[in-house]
Amino acid sequence: MPLADAPERVRVRDRVMISEGEHTSLQCSADGNPTPTLAWTRDIHTHNRTARTLASGLGVATLEVHQAVWADTGVYLCHAKNVVATAPPVTTKLIVKREYFQVYKIQPFFRSPVVTRMMASNGI
Repeated sequence: MPLADAPERVRVRDRVMISEGEHTSLQCSADGNPTPTLAWTRDIHTHNRTARTLASGLGVATLEVHQAVWADTGVYLCHAKNVVATAPPVTTKLIVKREYFQVYKIQPFFRSPVVTRMMASNGI
């Protein structure tokens, strides 16, 4: 009879960067015997709410992000556990870049509008 092993080698990408409106998949995998159950949550410290499972799977869990918005930016955690043990969560950062936007300053009617190009900052 094979020996039981705690979850190990929990693997995620360290950082994923996409633009608003794009799609991405965050994948987590782990080894163990029996095969660990994996679950994605969002870091509750950055959003002041209770952690809830966003995606789960056996051996592999994939969190799909469709039509990403800037509010999706944050730290996501992959949790791995089986009957033997629970591994410490592993984190990945999702950064959703805002596109450039234009700000028009209204000038008196005899001048052309002044266009200022700005880039939003994500802070991560």
